Amino acid sequence: MGIIELNSVSYEYNTGKETAFFALNNVSLSIQPGEFLCIVGHNGSGKSTLAKLLNGLLLPTSGTVLVKGMDTKDEKRALDIRKTVGLCFQNPDNQIVTTIVEDDVAFAPENLGIDPKEIRTRVNMALKAVGMESYATAAPHMLSGGQKQRVAIAGLLAMQPEVLVLDEATSMLDPAGKAEVIKIIQRLNSEGITIVMITQYMEEAIIADRVVVMSQGSIALEGTPKQVFAQASALRSLRLDVPAVVDLRNRLIARGMLPTHALTAEELAEHIAKIIKTETGSLKEDTLRVNEDSASH
Repeated sequence: MGIIELNSVSYEYNTGKETAFFALNNVSLSIQPGEFLCIVGHNGSGKSTLAKLLNGLLLPTSGTVLVKGMDTKDEKRALDIRKTVGLCFQNPDNQIVTTIVEDDVAFAPENLGIDPKEIRTRVNMALKAVGMESYATAAPHMLSGGQKQRVAIAGLLAMQPEVLVLDEATSMLDPAGKAEVIKIIQRLNSEGITIVMITQYMEEAIIADRVVVMSQGSIALEGTPKQVFAQASALRSLRLDVPAVVDLRNRLIARGMLPTHALTAEELAEHIAKIIKTETGSLKEDTLRVNEDSASH
């Protein structure tokens, strides 16, 4: 059984119109402990609604969401569920509530009535985990976008969650900020925290263990990054595209020039270098053979 289980989950937004708008339609999904899951999809595909269902911020219209066996519809377990699953949003400015970094990280544990000594320990550990310990007394509004998002993640880590859900957490950041946050996410996952990353950026999905592609409130594709990105035509039909590196790889494969399933620029470069080395070696051998034949005549 997964740490989070969605069983035939649908969610309807009350638009006030006669026709119901279902953001999710009969979705079933199992998220395993320690997994790095990436959920991708175009705008309106239902991925952000799914993110909010994972920690009970939204409750399913039908079906069940279970977090470590706890039903999100059970009001008595709401706090335990939100301690287990931390949710990081798109805009870091909307998640910071105090004027000092360490106070912001301590905000949630203080509201839970945790002992002050324990809070201090948690704050120090959380800031260290995201590489922001030297900014403990800084003013959040003076930080870069990437730094603010790292502070927001630290605030979640101070709750000691087992699952971290990031809903478009890098979409408002510049490339440097994105790289900072992605690096932190990968390290947290390597330390055992389950990661669920919601994103529109297909390049970010490459680093996941599993990719789920959403479309019109349903799961359209699912598998490892290699399995999902091998279905380029299916992704395009869903108004998505493969990462640029994978697109280049697919073009080379189609021309019979590259028998590989590389996903990153580094992997692709390594395979191309091997081919060049092999071809160069063969060319040298052919040249040497021709010269030897000429000399013998």
